[in-house]
Order: sequence, then structure tokens, then C-alpha cells
Amino acid sequence: MRRGDRLKTSMINQFTYEDFFRGLLGGGKDVIFLDMSKEMSASYQNCAAAAERIRAAFPDRRLYVMDTRCISGGLGTLVVNMVERMEAGADFDSVVAWGEENKLRIAHRFTVDDLNYLKAGGRVSNASALVGSILNIKPVLYVPDRGTLDVGMCRPV
Repeated sequence: MRRGDRLKTSMINQFTYEDFFRGLLGGGKDVIFLDMSKEMSASYQNCAAAAERIRAAFPDRRLYVMDTRCISGGLGTLVVNMVERMEAGADFDSVVAWGEENKLRIAHRFTVDDLNYLKAGGRVSNASALVGSILNIKPVLYVPDRGTLDVGMCRPV
């Protein structure tokens, strides 16, 4: 990005999720899958649909898909905490319950240097991106409990 490269993301399709889950479940593993907020990506719907189909093929395995309502570092924080609980010996249901009980306790606030990606993703309007770039205003992004991405603006000091 610093060199001017344009990065793009794309939604993961159902077949990719199915292959991923098939590999884990077929290897004898139970799976807790933490996905980013369904309000920000259709990938969650694809994941949930794939999980529903793949469960039938592995009735003895457990597969839980969680809408974390998180993104970025907040999602990472949730993952780390749930892995720590699992590694400390918590069972599948306890880890899932802890995640569901605590996913809304993670505060997401962060900034970005470039408004072009927010504009391209429809997070800010063309006018906001133009004015923000001209005035060197950096957005403060916040993820509220509903799992959306809210944008505020602040001027660097």
C-alpha cells in the first residue's frame, strides 16, 4: 500500500468453506469458527450455509460458526482469548459460551491513513473522502454492538 499498490478483498464462497470444514472435520477435529461481523461481509452467510451442509456429512463432529460482530484487532482479541481457554482445558461448549458472552465486550476503535479504501468499500462518501483528504482528516472507525462499521472524523494534532 505504501508503494501505491491497490489491495482488494473478496468474499469467500461456500465451496471454499465446505472444503475447509471437510478437511478439519474429516481429520477428526471439532471446529469453532469465528467469522467477522455478518453486517460487514456476505462471507458469513456463505460460511453458515456451507457449515449447515457439511454437518450432515460428519454427524459425529461438532461445528459452530459464530458471528463475532468483530473485525480486525477486535476479532484477533476474541480469537486469542478463546484459544487460551481451550488450551487451558475448557470444553467445546464452555469456549463457545464464553465467546458468545464476551464478543460484545470488545471495544473497536481505530484509524486509517487512507480514505480511498473506505470510499471504495462504500464506508464513506466520495465527498467525505475528498474533503477528508484535502483537510488531512483521518477517520476514527468504531464497531458498535450491531457489528457495523461507523465512521467519525478527527483532525490530527
